[in-house]
Amino acid sequence: GLPQGHVLLTNLLVVPFIKQGQILSVAAIANRAAPYDEKDVTQVTSFLHSIQAIVDSKKAEAKLREVERRNQALLNHSPNCHKIVDLDFNLQYMNANGFNMLKLDERADVCGKQYPFSFFPEAFRNEMTENLKKVGETGETITMEGLANDVEGNEVWLHSTILPVFDD
Repeated sequence: GLPQGHVLLTNLLVVPFIKQGQILSVAAIANRAAPYDEKDVTQVTSFLHSIQAIVDSKKAEAKLREVERRNQALLNHSPNCHKIVDLDFNLQYMNANGFNMLKLDERADVCGKQYPFSFFPEAFRNEMTENLKKVGETGETITMEGLANDVEGNEVWLHSTILPVFDD
């Protein structure tokens, strides 16, 4: 039965959306003067597919945001300095500990700028640049250590592991 006050249903089409044996949604249309046919079923099914694609997309976006949040928390709480540079050696990312270690204000405009930083000693910059080139050419992981400076000129010892990051 129908709840009291519900519109009388004289003609009803109910189409479930079933995926992997599970009903994910149901659409119902009612009270058209003409009978419903297979064309109507096809249109409602297409509508349900579109709605399910949107729902799946929203779920995937939420999952991606959660993974990004977790990765960001992991990087920001790491005791190490993590940097990402592009193929032209422009800094794309540096975690909070990197800013702290180099005494850079986190609002410092360093992203998009050349790495290694100009305030590093020339010998360190040259070795780092050569190692970045080699990693880009060979795909090898390279470890190096060297004396660098923070922005205030204080010496800092850097142990760097340079590794390629692939899209796949």
